[in-house]
Amino acid sequence: MQLVTEQSNQDRQWIACEIHDGFIQTATAALMQLEVLRGLLPGEDRENARTRSAENAVTLLRASIGEARRLIAEIHSPNLESGELIPTVECFAAELESQFGIPIDICHDRLNASLEPALEHAAYRILQECLRN
Repeated sequence: MQLVTEQSNQDRQWIACEIHDGFIQTATAALMQLEVLRGLLPGEDRENARTRSAENAVTLLRASIGEARRLIAEIHSPNLESGELIPTVECFAAELESQFGIPIDICHDRLNASLEPALEHAAYRILQECLRN
């Protein structure tokens, strides 16, 4: 029980950091762009600034939505829930590869039996950190 509680606390801390460092930062930048847009006075010389600010806000909000989706996928992987650790890790590696353009090769011996769910989640979190670093 102690291991599960410690892991749950670590997961909550990780989630909070990810939301703060990713989603909230991007959403705050979008909000600032919209506030700039709202504060601009009408006038021909301000039209370009309004357009740029609106375009920046749209881009930042799209990035925020993408970041939130990424976070949700990392927190709750349907493949991992069904006991498919290797395909889940391979999928995560493919996402990182496409995002950063760095080839990632996953070498493993396929497991004949599924691990306990708590062990699969722990293994996945460890592999996520290894691949990120």
